[in-house]
Amino acid sequence: EVEIAEMKQRNLTVTFVNDVFLEANLQYQQGNYTEVLKMTQLISFINEKKVEFLDRVALTGRKEQEYQNNKIDTSEGHTLVDQALTAFYQDQLVDAQDLLEQADTALEKAKAEKERQKSLAYLSRNFIRKYWWQILLVITVLAIISPLLTKKIIKKKRQKKIMGLKVELEKTQELIKRLQKDC
Repeated sequence: EVEIAEMKQRNLTVTFVNDVFLEANLQYQQGNYTEVLKMTQLISFINEKKVEFLDRVALTGRKEQEYQNNKIDTSEGHTLVDQALTAFYQDQLVDAQDLLEQADTALEKAKAEKERQKSLAYLSRNFIRKYWWQILLVITVLAIISPLLTKKIIKKKRQKKIMGLKVELEKTQELIKRLQKDC
């Protein structure tokens, strides 16, 4: 009864615990003391697990707040914590614990993703700082060479076009000569 009162004081659901307590009273009246002891231990175990769960929720909440302060997206973890609390208040302790584990994992994944993004940003900035003069040299060389290459390519295209037009001119002149002979 002391543990049930403690659970009520913490605003925890005691529906299942009350049922176990009533069954323990029934077993006590029948003189089945080993069953009473088992049920008392079950009530103690449930109380302990509920308190432990609430402590883990508080720790997860602190972790979530810390991550939010570090601009980490904690929305998935927050949703899972809410689902865990809902399951907890419906006396689904195993489901609640599983959901809380998933929430913790989701928060850790979000943190790892943020760290990965930070390191990629750092590496990209560091790359430019480290190789700035090589990058500038390549850009300068490309700026010098590209107009020359463009002129050469245009010149070759024009030469091919001229060659094609010369061949066409020769064929046209030949056709004109044939027509003049025929008339």
